[in-house]
Amino acid sequence: MSFRDVSQVLDDSRSSGAHADWPLGLGDCQRLNAIEPVSSGVGLMARALVQTTIPHSEQRSLHFQRRNGSLRLTMVGHPDHGLPYGKIPRLLLAWMARKARTAGSPTIELPTSQAALFRDLGLRMSGGRTGSMKTFRDQALRLMKCTIHIDRQIDGGETWQPYQLSSGIRLWWDQPAAAPATAGCWIKLAPSFYEEVMTYAVPLDFRVLVALRSPLAIDIYAWATDRTYRLHKPLSLDWSVLNGQFGADYGRLVDFRKRFERSLGQVLRHWPDLRIRTDARGIRLRPCQPHIIPLSQ
Repeated sequence: MSFRDVSQVLDDSRSSGAHADWPLGLGDCQRLNAIEPVSSGVGLMARALVQTTIPHSEQRSLHFQRRNGSLRLTMVGHPDHGLPYGKIPRLLLAWMARKARTAGSPTIELPTSQAALFRDLGLRMSGGRTGSMKTFRDQALRLMKCTIHIDRQIDGGETWQPYQLSSGIRLWWDQPAAAPATAGCWIKLAPSFYEEVMTYAVPLDFRVLVALRSPLAIDIYAWATDRTYRLHKPLSLDWSVLNGQFGADYGRLVDFRKRFERSLGQVLRHWPDLRIRTDARGIRLRPCQPHIIPLSQ
């Protein structure tokens, strides 16, 4: 099963109505962001990584799992680096997919300097042992070198496919000291991941991704953007279900609820028309206008 196949069957059984793909073609993507830099335009996220999310915080284990209905995402970290977590990998994923889609190539040519990339990603650049440059390098290597497994139960059977996001990277810190300043740095997306972002991905407002402080808020925003596009009737989800999809070591379910509601508050500041409410049982999402509207509509 290809990643496009996975995306096509990721219609959650908890809602009704026909499944709808995002009609966002390469031409639409280019027009949406022909003038503005990526950091103030549109980012793209593979839908499997919207429906099940990567870690929010550092994991002691090299294995991580999230489940959403019949979909299960398993991540295996590289022994030398561990699993990616937090905000930076999410920004990188959205940025890389956007760059690949715009260029029409799996090879993403990186800016000539780390400072230029940090500007594209909306990150502040700082050095030192605890600076953002060290954190970025650590998270980039964790992301590029991890392996992802997607399992999906369909018609009583199970499909499975492993993949890596990247099939090769050359970054600034890998350059020999004698390399010229113009020597190129690049990231090459693995074929299956490149196919996913070229044929199907969820468009997101990159400005919102940058502005949101917590990785959970980013995940809620991405999920709600995708869900409202496909929603035809109110959707109710229990806290236990949400914890299985979004939770990441928050301890008790009541702790997860508090963190979710706090992160949802961040999202609503950027998307006040999102029709969602919480109560003691869970959340209720009502049909509303998506935060990103494809130009083909």
